[in-house]
Amino acid sequence: MFASGDTQSDARRSARKNPKIFAGWTRIFGLLLALLIAGDQARCLESYECRDGEILCDLQAYLAVYALLNSCSTTSFSTYQGGAGADRVKHIIQTANFGYVAVGSADQSFGAPLNPHSGGTDQWIARFDQNGNLLWHTFFGSAGADAAEHVLELADGSLMVSGFAAGSFGAPINAHAGAADMTLMKLNANGGLIWNTFFGTAMADGGGEAILRPDGLIWYLGVSAGSLVGNAGTIISGVPGGSRMGAAILIDANGAPSLYGLLGPGAGTAEFRSGAATDTGIIIVGQSTAGFGTPINGHSGGGDDDIYLQALTNEASPQLGGSTFLGAGGADVSQDVVELSTKEVLIVGRSAATTGAPINAHSGGADMTVVKLTASGVYSYHTYLGQAGTDRAFGTAEITNAPQDTGLNGSLIVAGHSDATWGSPLKPHIGGDDFTLARLTASGTLTTNSFYGSSGIDQAFAMTATCDGGVVMAGVSAGEFSGVGVPVNAHSAGTEDAAILKLAPGEF
Repeated sequence: MFASGDTQSDARRSARKNPKIFAGWTRIFGLLLALLIAGDQARCLESYECRDGEILCDLQAYLAVYALLNSCSTTSFSTYQGGAGADRVKHIIQTANFGYVAVGSADQSFGAPLNPHSGGTDQWIARFDQNGNLLWHTFFGSAGADAAEHVLELADGSLMVSGFAAGSFGAPINAHAGAADMTLMKLNANGGLIWNTFFGTAMADGGGEAILRPDGLIWYLGVSAGSLVGNAGTIISGVPGGSRMGAAILIDANGAPSLYGLLGPGAGTAEFRSGAATDTGIIIVGQSTAGFGTPINGHSGGGDDDIYLQALTNEASPQLGGSTFLGAGGADVSQDVVELSTKEVLIVGRSAATTGAPINAHSGGADMTVVKLTASGVYSYHTYLGQAGTDRAFGTAEITNAPQDTGLNGSLIVAGHSDATWGSPLKPHIGGDDFTLARLTASGTLTTNSFYGSSGIDQAFAMTATCDGGVVMAGVSAGEFSGVGVPVNAHSAGTEDAAILKLAPGEF
């Protein structure tokens, strides 16, 4: 049901042995040309194999290519962006050229944006190089409350940015319907707007993740208060009776929708938060206050949110695959999902109460929740991370690119924030809410955890694994982090700055 392959390509390259010096230089230019043509994302020097007896050795050729392509950096950094108001990152990715794109929101203008701030709270998009230096940033939005929630890089380097907007802006393909609408923008690699569009009702709707299908079509996930304006067709019959429902819209690269679906209980609410692409379709995670459909595991009942997982197929007329609920009778909320190299599924979020037989017991507060399912969607294990206060997980990833001697490959990483210390941290809790990073074994056992922050409120809302086997976390910070070195760009000393922290292998 959930089996698929979104695995990262092997960066290894073997070269033919040649005793002549000229052949060594040929390899330099040959490798460079091959990498440029293939768009290869060279991962790191540790993965390169050099044979004994080679003149110049192919490692030298690789080093030349590495330098010329400004390849994968192992540098750690922290950086802040913002002004006098509240600024934050909600999602971050590492791009094909090994830099970063972060998206979120800002309630005031700062710096030298490509597109000016519109007032209220705007969507904010920023591109950084691999060492954390800002290349450009831009704002889009209305005079109301707008925010970017997710960014996807397409094969041509363009960016698909999703979120929500309280009012219209730009020259949208589909008009704003009222209140807060799901919004989707396509930007070129340099931050210029190509097109934007809205999906929604006259009530509050919100956008989540955009997921690329193998055929180039894009699933756009979110939450809707009713039938979405400007769409055609459905993947389910009828519209559920709940007040808020999970929405999935299938669009092309030019913003044209072909079909959509609304999923939820007949009474109650549901929403889609995140998703992951597979060979056969996508996996969607969200939450729902009541059960519906024919799930593998039923809803816990009681009217509180349970984590909800749904599979959709990749056919021209997509079909609903299997589904399941995961919950404890309290509020259980999902935030991220990934498909692992084993085809298993890992979900993270938060839970207010315990259920079943977890690997690590619930602390009694709002704990980080980690759930692993088999490739068929069957429960494998779950565990809790945290203390008696509030702990929330917002991102997860599997480490696959670390140097072999680190022992990190196959580790599961969970990121979020905690308002007090727990575990035996490598880096201590500073105060208030801190960025929190936990490393688990494939079987769910906690290996290490660390905290990063200032004495104020510092919250991580996003995390991704990096090309060197490290991780980058992003969110919001009230001040510069303690014990992580001099930032690339200093904190503005405003209320809240967008914060990004890159950690190399061996630092977590």
